[in-house]
Amino acid sequence: MIQPSILICTVGTSLFRPNLEGLKKDLTDGKIRDDLKPLAQAYQQHNWPAVARELAQLSPSERTCGAEINSIASMIDKGYVVPNCGLFFLHSDTDDGRSIAAILKSYYQGKRHAPVATIEVPDLQDQDPKRFRTKGLRNLARKICGVIRERSAAACAINATGGYKAQIAIGVLLGQAIGVPVFYKHELFSEIIAFPPMPVALDFEVWMRASGMLYALERQRVPNLDYAPCS
Repeated sequence: MIQPSILICTVGTSLFRPNLEGLKKDLTDGKIRDDLKPLAQAYQQHNWPAVARELAQLSPSERTCGAEINSIASMIDKGYVVPNCGLFFLHSDTDDGRSIAAILKSYYQGKRHAPVATIEVPDLQDQDPKRFRTKGLRNLARKICGVIRERSAAACAINATGGYKAQIAIGVLLGQAIGVPVFYKHELFSEIIAFPPMPVALDFEVWMRASGMLYALERQRVPNLDYAPCS
């Protein structure tokens, strides 16, 4: 089996909440471990490059590092991707999403992964549920398909561990439909799991071309039609 060289990762907020927020509270209460003080202080100061450097001092399997780092470490350990795989972090259209993605990018560039890129998904946010559903999830699908189309399905894998539950579902569905392996790690799992193949398929080239038109049609009001009764 050829190991994928590109890993597409959905990004959540577990690194900040509860992990680093918990450390900040422990720092304030004077209950923090000495080796975690610099990390808590960097987070408190919103110094994201320093947060990345301090996270790099910890074992990537330590829960403090968050779902993304934990799951990627497990994938590399299991040989599901090449050790220095390229990473594309798809993050929400929020301040936390942008900040966490910046930390992850700095962290993995320091680990000599290449390429490492962050991709913001417009309208993927939690303040407006309708916009999340009608635009955010569609944009997420487009962004994932865009990376796969650019890099090829054979080179890619999807790590659907981080992010909103619906975001994870989209990652799983697209990967299964296109034939890209999909992985997931629950916080209580000791290791990451691969989703078994399912009987779904998608011509994503056609979907990418048609998705804009389908969205436009959905927004248009369809006129009522009068039908003659059957005789």
